[in-house]
Amino acid sequence: MVLPNNWREQGNSVARLIAQAWMDEEFKARFMREPLPVLAEAGIEIPDGLTVEVVEGLEVPWKIVASADAQGATYSINIPARPSDISDDQLSEFSTGRAAGNCLSCYCCL
Repeated sequence: MVLPNNWREQGNSVARLIAQAWMDEEFKARFMREPLPVLAEAGIEIPDGLTVEVVEGLEVPWKIVASADAQGATYSINIPARPSDISDDQLSEFSTGRAAGNCLSCYCCL
């Protein structure tokens, strides 16, 4: 699979969605249940043949797994445990794009 030209921007957008999920349990449940519409609302395009799942508890921030029939792949987005050193105000600023910088140092956008 070829990464889109704006892959880093899309990674930052996913990180903002994760920050929003940390603050809002209803949003988190929707993101996990309906990842494609949530990603589309954030301006993230998903290529044909790619299935997306949002999970908790992966040992890595994200992973791509090719399907057995080689017809597609599954992209797993992990919602890690919320870091204890990030305040609600910092999360709010980051999730809305108002924060200075693009990183919360939580590894969710790696």
